[in-house]
Amino acid sequence: MKKLISSKSFENTSTTLEAPIKQVTYSKKQRSAERAARVKRVAEMFDVDVSHVNKVLNGTRMNDEIIDAYIKLETGENLLVSAVKKLVKFQ
Repeated sequence: MKKLISSKSFENTSTTLEAPIKQVTYSKKQRSAERAARVKRVAEMFDVDVSHVNKVLNGTRMNDEIIDAYIKLETGENLLVSAVKKLVKFQ
């Protein structure tokens, strides 16, 4: 299947070009299991829906308590992971 594209030159003459139609695919962001688990834990802590926490983190809703709890969970997990990496020699 070919798509016809018309273009006009500076002299007001029109020509028709044939170009193949390109399939455009949009790649979704890969889902982070760690982030999803944190979001779920924060949602359970505040007894709200997971979508509400995601909206707060994306900036479409405002709730400082949810943001603080998410950051504390993330920081605590990162500290734990770095401590384990120091103790266990990974190759």
